[in-house]
Parts: sequence; C-alpha cells; structure tokens
Amino acid sequence: MVLSENRRSPVVAIKKREPRSRQNCWKFYSCPKERQTVCTAFKKNAGRRCWQVAGTLCEGKTEGMFARKIGDCLKCEFYIEVHARRW
Repeated sequence: MVLSENRRSPVVAIKKREPRSRQNCWKFYSCPKERQTVCTAFKKNAGRRCWQVAGTLCEGKTEGMFARKIGDCLKCEFYIEVHARRW
C-alpha cells in the first residue's frame, strides 16, 4: 500500500487485478498446461470466444460443433460472465 505525499487526503494505491471477464477461458478455469495444449480454443487463441470453436475441452471432455455444444455454453460461468459485461 502506498500513501500519497498529501497529508490532508491520503490516497491508497491499489494494484488492479484483471477482471475475470477479460481473461481467457483457460486462465478463468486455471486449466493445467497439459489440457491447454490439446484444447482447440487454446491452439487458436480463442479463449475469449471458446463457445464458437469446435473441439474445446470443457469440464474435461471434448465438446463438438457450436450447434451441439451451445446448450452447455449457455450455462457456463465463463460464457455468462463474458456476455454480461458486453451489455
């Protein structure tokens, strides 16, 4: 914590953390490296839009095409948080 030189109104400098909604999905879920290297979202650097990529690893299982996996994505904590920030 850092206080300003102005003694009348001390200002505390707080280190800002990256909002969870700005993170890639693999960081949001703390995916281990061995999972990241086989996930298509990681390979295509699509961690902010993983629901649009076929073959992603979600909850340890490989997800298929967008049309087949979107139902799971709509319930996903990461998907919900990313979309909540957009509106």
